[in-house]
Parts: sequence; structure tokens; C-alpha cells
Amino acid sequence: MVRTNLLAVLLLPAALAAPSTEKRVGPKVRLSIGNVVGSSFLSVDSFMGITFAKPPVRALRLKPPQSITSDLGTISPKKNDIIFVAVNYRLRAFGFLSGKEVLADGSTNLSIRDQRLALQWVADNIASFSSGPLKVTIWGESAGSASVFSYIIYKNGNHTYKRKPLFRGAIMDSGSLLLAAAVNESRTEDRYNIIVQNASCSSFVDTYPDDVSAGSPFCTGPLKNIYPQYKTIAAITSDYMFVFTRRLVPTLAATVKPNIPTWSYISTYFYGLPVLSTFHATDLLPAFGITPGNAAFSIQSYYISFVQLRSKFWHS
Repeated sequence: MVRTNLLAVLLLPAALAAPSTEKRVGPKVRLSIGNVVGSSFLSVDSFMGITFAKPPVRALRLKPPQSITSDLGTISPKKNDIIFVAVNYRLRAFGFLSGKEVLADGSTNLSIRDQRLALQWVADNIASFSSGPLKVTIWGESAGSASVFSYIIYKNGNHTYKRKPLFRGAIMDSGSLLLAAAVNESRTEDRYNIIVQNASCSSFVDTYPDDVSAGSPFCTGPLKNIYPQYKTIAAITSDYMFVFTRRLVPTLAATVKPNIPTWSYISTYFYGLPVLSTFHATDLLPAFGITPGNAAFSIQSYYISFVQLRSKFWHS
């Protein structure tokens, strides 16, 4: 956890503060699980290794996360504008194992449950790190962006905890949830065929040329054509997972919560760059300041303004 007095959860560390030669004593806060001793560097306070849930090992490996109830003593792994909280959660089969048995056990979507418990931990403990009001913004990129979207639409946007909202703003970078059936659904293929037939789009794939080099935005060569129709599948996947959902999410948001403004933007900073051009995750480079310049300054300024003023609701 990094403290740099506005609050942001899962938000990227936006603009860095100006360097300072002042040496500060490591800060200390009291939480429900014990004392946490941090460290100070320049204008940033850091609190590392804070546990928000019991480790998902042994009997808890494939079970929903559980809060810590015992006192852990002093955590010492060695006022500003933003608190950045990075959350560890289970991935792949450990986080998204599905099936009838998993559903019956109540252990579906463990990754999302981990994140939810982390947000509840923030609601219960983050005030110890700042005297300012709680203004939580969640942020994610790619699969993390899909997680953010799941919180936005969950129970039609009702994300309260102890009668208060867990967050007041959300930023999504390059990704959202795709429309899908429940994990125990056995008629997915039949429903898909019905939709395709009624929408007269059964020959949709024919709109993509068989010639791998015809109008292809991808590089040619053996590495870019690993198997037949590699580029066609890549184009369809990109259109469906990113272009389609970028347009769909603001539409759904306006339908569910018409009083909440929504903005969408396209990352084009690398457009025209030989070989690479603009691809998935290039939006992270200016967002994290990896490539300094006007793009990084603009994106970081927009994010900070969003956290402070809640002036925009973004999906990119």
C-alpha cells in the first residue's frame, strides 16, 4: 500500500509528487488486525505486506476468502493526496474454477470474492491512513478492467457494505466482461445457434478475407501466421473483446444508471508505430508514466481529476 489525503483503491499511482530531500520517520497506523509500520521515501509513505484475508492454502485453497479475526501484532515490512492499494487475488483455476460441483459448494468466482473482501477491508481500515473523507475509486486493466465492470453491474450497481457504497468511481482500461451464461448452463451452444440464425449473421466470419494479407493490420511472416486463419481469429477476437465491449459498456451503463455520466476514449498513442502500432495494454505505458511525455501527463491528470472530482466515468 502506498500513501501519497484523497483515496483511491486499485488505482494506478498517477502523477508522481515532486522530489523532496526531507527525511521522514516511518509512519505507523493501528488497524483491527494489529499495528502497521511503514516507510517514507521522498513524498510517499509505503505500507507493504498487509494481509486482508486468511491465506488461501490447505482447506481454504478452493474456498471463498475469509477475513482475519486474530491480532497479527506489528506488521513492519518496511498528509498527502492519494492512497494506492494494490490487491493480491487468486487467478486462473484457483480463482475461476467452474462446474456444477463448484456451484453447489458455493465456491464460484473466488477471484471476485477475494477482491470484494479486499474492498471491504479498505472500507474498514483505510481511515487509519488518512483523516480525509473516504473517496474510493477502483481501477483495473485487461482482466482487472473486467473485474471492475463486474462490480459496476453487480445487483444493478448496488455495491453497498455496511449501508455505504464500497466505491464511488470506477476506471476501466482495455477490457470488460463478455456476455456469457452461468457456469452450470448446458444449453449455451443451442442458444448461440438460435441467436445467430435469427440475427442472420451465421456467415459473419465470411466478412473477414481468406487471404491473410488482404487488408490485414498485422505483420506478415511465419510467426504471425502460426496456424490457418490465425490472423482472421485475431481480428475477430480483437473486435469482439475490445472494440465491441468498449461501445457496449457505456450503453449498458446509461441504461442501468442514466443519471451517471459515462465517457469512453481510445488509446492511439502508438498509432502508426512500425511493427507494434497500438495494441492491448499500450494504454498502461502512459498511465504508469513508463513513457513520459504529453500522453502520460494527460492520462495521469485525468485519472487524478476523476478521483478528486468524480468528473468522469471511463471505459477505454
